[in-house]
Amino acid sequence: MRKLFTLVLLALASVVLLSGVAYAQDGSIGPTQPGVSDMAWVLLSATVVPLVVAIVTSWKSSGVLKAVLMAVLNVVSSSIIVWQTWPDGTEFGSFAFAAITAIVTSAGTYYGFWKPTTIAPTLAQATTPGSNA
Repeated sequence: MRKLFTLVLLALASVVLLSGVAYAQDGSIGPTQPGVSDMAWVLLSATVVPLVVAIVTSWKSSGVLKAVLMAVLNVVSSSIIVWQTWPDGTEFGSFAFAAITAIVTSAGTYYGFWKPTTIAPTLAQATTPGSNA
């Protein structure tokens, strides 16, 4: 079941990311679309967010708390990136596109990389006060 969930998340991330890159490279769309380098900042921040969540939550925190914190951090970080770098970043669509991309990327990197390599769980356990890391 987890493999299926990870594959679905990766497929959704691929569709979202490839559609964003296609719009950014299409000259007929205009300068209001984000460029590939602007999207890279969203992807980079989304890749790091699971590690931040692992650091600030305790090892035995509920999965719901971790998921909500991850989503909130992704929305905040992607909104800051949109506001600072995208040419027309004041439109709601730009914020929504970046936030959804960040959330999907963050979940995909957590379940596809950080968790299987035991980096995130080890980091969470090491930063929990009173744990035997």
